[in-house]
Amino acid sequence: MKAAMAIKIPAKEKSFRAKMIQSTHDWCNENAYDCYIVVEVDDHCQVPRQYVKKGQIAFSLHPDSCQELTFGKDFISFQAMFADGIEYIAIPIERVASIFESEEQKGLVFEVAISDKAYENSVDGSKNEQGKGNNPIKNKSLFKIIK
Repeated sequence: MKAAMAIKIPAKEKSFRAKMIQSTHDWCNENAYDCYIVVEVDDHCQVPRQYVKKGQIAFSLHPDSCQELTFGKDFISFQAMFADGIEYIAIPIERVASIFESEEQKGLVFEVAISDKAYENSVDGSKNEQGKGNNPIKNKSLFKIIK
């Protein structure tokens, strides 16, 4: 398996982050890659909580997986099918921790500020490390940072 590649984008670059997320998604579609995002969930994220693990949730942005996908300067929103039915998803741009294509794992990793309103419980009821002030993306990443 090839080493994953990523570029790290600082948390304060919100408008740049929004453009890079949309551009990466477009690039994935143009090259027939499956595009995924990983979200650091907090109270501002509208996601199905039962699928959040260790404060994170991943979504496929493939057209077969989500409908009405909208990239705004502040939010990404779409509808996704889960076991319980269709869910409306709304994610603040600053909560997106990474976007990547799954085949070669090329993508972008973003710094996510620790939120006072972080979603601290995982599916199994254990406390998330994020509640202790640690960022799981920084501590255990799928990506190799290229400088």
